[in-house]
Amino acid sequence: MLQWVNNIAEFSDNTYGQRRVQKALNLLDYPVGRRKTAQLMKEANVWVRYFKKISRRCMMKMAPVFWLF
Repeated sequence: MLQWVNNIAEFSDNTYGQRRVQKALNLLDYPVGRRKTAQLMKEANVWVRYFKKISRRCMMKMAPVFWLF
């Protein structure tokens, strides 16, 4: 699962935070919570490069994870 976290971070250019990484992992059939996602990101040495405020509506329209396949 750490490899998936690294792939997601690489794709997003380290702009996905724990909530967006969590949604991406859930779409990939890895049911994890926000805190577990934060722990995985810490273990994988993944961080958010900069903070970008997005609305909840935008978060729901997040790009699907078809790029990982």
